[in-house]
This record gives sequence, structure tokens and C-alpha cells, in this order.
Amino acid sequence: MLRVLDDLGDSGAHRPRADRVQRAAAASGRALDTLPHPWQAFHDVDLGGESADHVCVGPTGVFLVEVAAFPGTVVADPNGLWSHGRRDVNKGVLVKLLRQARKLEETVGETVRPVLVVSCPRLSGRAAWRIPAVPPGELEDLLTGMGSDGVPWHRLRDVIDALQRLTR
Repeated sequence: MLRVLDDLGDSGAHRPRADRVQRAAAASGRALDTLPHPWQAFHDVDLGGESADHVCVGPTGVFLVEVAAFPGTVVADPNGLWSHGRRDVNKGVLVKLLRQARKLEETVGETVRPVLVVSCPRLSGRAAWRIPAVPPGELEDLLTGMGSDGVPWHRLRDVIDALQRLTR
């Protein structure tokens, strides 16, 4: 995971928001590609008119990973995301993440757990609206360490095939 932090470099506070998000999403994607077997990562997954940053399938389940970038400190708490004293600084990303998780569940036929990767100089708190929120360097530990029944092995191939169709 050190590579993710190296790829992101400095906090990027002086860069435009779109550039910070793109760099954070790319670095997170590279890190997800290094998850051990049997994990599989999919990127830019088409969910019918919108794109999910990443979807990961592994022994602990199916995860929809969205990346958000902020120039300052972010607080994640049960009421949402806070930055510079303002609540719901990016409420749209949380709404989008929940909507996309429901769409993906309909497609793959398994529970999909949303995860928010927050790229910022400092993240306080670990969940917004019960959605796990982690810095890029902690994503692998979160995914591989979450307790769950995961995807039944007899269904794993079906889930992976469905995701492959969405990334073509």
C-alpha cells in the first residue's frame, strides 16, 4: 500500500478537484490490482448510464469502491462527511455510492458493500452514513479484513462473469 501513497505524492491541495480525484482513483485501482488471489478487481464498471470507480470480488464479499478527493481535513461520521466545518461536503458521493450498490446487487445477485476511499491530507473517522471511509493506503486491509460470509464459491464464477460483461 505504500505505492498508493507514493503515487498520490503530496496532498495535491493546489490541484483542481477533478485532477485529485482522477489521481486518487488511478492509484486505488493499481493497489486493488495487487490484491492476492482469489481477489479480482474491475475498474470503470458500467452501471447503465453511470460508472463505478472500482468493484472488487473476494473471499469477504463484493465491494463497490468509490474515490473522493478533498484538499483539506475530512471528518467522516454517522451524519456524513465534514470539511471546513461544513456537513455533507460531498453528500452526492454517498448517495451515488448507495444507488450504485443497489444497481450492482440486482446485476450480480449478491450483497454489494459500498466503500468510500477518501484522499485528503487528514481523515478523521472511519464511516459516513455507515459506509466505511478509509484513506487509500488502508483499502486493502479493510477489504481483506472485513468479516463476512462473502460470495459462495459456487456463485463466484457467475459474479465475476457478470462484472466482466459490465467492463467491456
